[in-house]
Amino acid sequence: MKIDLNRIPFSRRNSYMAISELKPEYATQELDAGLYLRTVHGSAERSIVAKLTPLFGGKEEAYSTELELTSLVLRHGDQHIDIVLDDDTTMLVRGSEGTGMKIDFMTEKYTNDYIYDIKHRTYTLYMANCYKNNCRYLIWALKDKISLDQKWNDNIAEYSRLDVSSPDGFMFAIKEVETEWSNKLGKYDFAMSRTGSQEDFLEFLRAVPSYPLEYQEQAYIAAYLEWSSLVHKSGFLTRDTMLVSKNWLADKTGWNHAFNALALSYKEPKLAWDQFILMFDQMDKSGRLPDSFNDSYIKWNHCKPPVHGLILSKMMENMELTNDQLIEAYLVLKRATTWWIKYRDFRHEGLFIYDHAKDSGWDNTTVFSLFPPVATPELQALLIIQMDMVAKISGMLGIEEDAAYWTKQSDKLLNLFLEKCFRDDLPVPIHSNTQDFVECGSLLPYNVLLLGDKLPEKYRKAAVDMLKSDAFTTPYGFATESTKSPLYQSSMKWRGPIWAPATLMILEGLCRSGEKEFAAEQAKKYVNLVQEKGLAENYDAMTGNPIGPNIYTWTASAYLVILHDFLG
Repeated sequence: MKIDLNRIPFSRRNSYMAISELKPEYATQELDAGLYLRTVHGSAERSIVAKLTPLFGGKEEAYSTELELTSLVLRHGDQHIDIVLDDDTTMLVRGSEGTGMKIDFMTEKYTNDYIYDIKHRTYTLYMANCYKNNCRYLIWALKDKISLDQKWNDNIAEYSRLDVSSPDGFMFAIKEVETEWSNKLGKYDFAMSRTGSQEDFLEFLRAVPSYPLEYQEQAYIAAYLEWSSLVHKSGFLTRDTMLVSKNWLADKTGWNHAFNALALSYKEPKLAWDQFILMFDQMDKSGRLPDSFNDSYIKWNHCKPPVHGLILSKMMENMELTNDQLIEAYLVLKRATTWWIKYRDFRHEGLFIYDHAKDSGWDNTTVFSLFPPVATPELQALLIIQMDMVAKISGMLGIEEDAAYWTKQSDKLLNLFLEKCFRDDLPVPIHSNTQDFVECGSLLPYNVLLLGDKLPEKYRKAAVDMLKSDAFTTPYGFATESTKSPLYQSSMKWRGPIWAPATLMILEGLCRSGEKEFAAEQAKKYVNLVQEKGLAENYDAMTGNPIGPNIYTWTASAYLVILHDFLG
């Protein structure tokens, strides 16, 4: 299968090592286009470890990249270089006859990096001390030999490169060493390593939601992206974690984790629960959830929408929670919902606000075209659903007083929401300070349909009619900004393009509002778009062309759920 390493890096479950094909403008860094070994540890000053230059017949030649299940193949004619991750810290690289590879640690740019050799029994090993990556990498030949090309000048290596080539082919290993090397070398067999990683991926593949066979190739890519984006628990990552990406955003964010959890809930309940509860492991004492975090740091500048009650309700349709999980869900959802009540009702009038577009997850939506804070209809709807979920779990646990309290809170918010957040029967955001309606053409307010029959019929009908109009419905799915809006921008994130998570939430809202046939039609449009154009971060709503340099796991998760729930 062909793989675009610029969009989906090569890695494997639980590894912090990745290989990407990078363009010169990657992450605002000046570098040559090419193949790079990278790290996704959050403590790294730079993610780039070394430039990998494949050689065919001693020359740099054009090559294709293919994914043979879980091994990467760089192919030029009959010659090929194969790469596999034996485990989460060890990468094996094998070349056919006449091939080679240069490994450049780029010490011209990163002057604290250098390489030293280690004699170990019959081996000569090379330790690359990569200050920029807060890590070290042990490299040694398993077939033929490696040569070091390094110029030492006083206290720095002006350049540090390793060269591997042989007329008869080569094989070497690269091992990530965070602190100390154990002074032990394992025995490695490339074929066995490849078989082991394949079996691990196939086990994961069996755990993704079922899908129509005509979408198998894209479902496979989505599953590979999810599997290869997992890292082992470390630091702030208290559980094995599916990152947003191992390319551009090697973090866990305050709502993408929920979509990952939902996609896993059908057949992989333990991993699904870990992805769901992971965010709550870092909950602040106030009840606030992080904006994002990784193994090394946590960001608190923003929050993310309270989708957790909604997503947990969906997960519970697919998996049965243990009593301990119910108790944990009750405790964390209660605290998280209380945080919104205490800290995000600035006027103390009962409506809750976002103080920045990033809080909504729609980073540049026109809902915030006026200066925030803004009380969005969708936020009120999500909190009503979450309050209902806390009430439901309280009842399941026999905590009747809490069940009654949260039911009362939900009813109170629902009544105020219906009174304040509609104009001409359509949901409209409110500027919290002025109480003025915010004029916008965003799709975001229409997530109120998630409330289903809690919405009066006239509001449901008006919202559905708007979604069925050509303002939002395009040949490829739902535009995130009305195509009639003066603020519509075809390639500007949430001001027009089609996104998988936004599509999933609107589809779910339509189903809850009795529009299952229309939802299925729109789901078909989206998955056919993916079938034709491939998985992408988002798409131009009018042309269907992919937008964005990356593919995120929340895209893959939402796509898999759409396939299963609306077409499966």
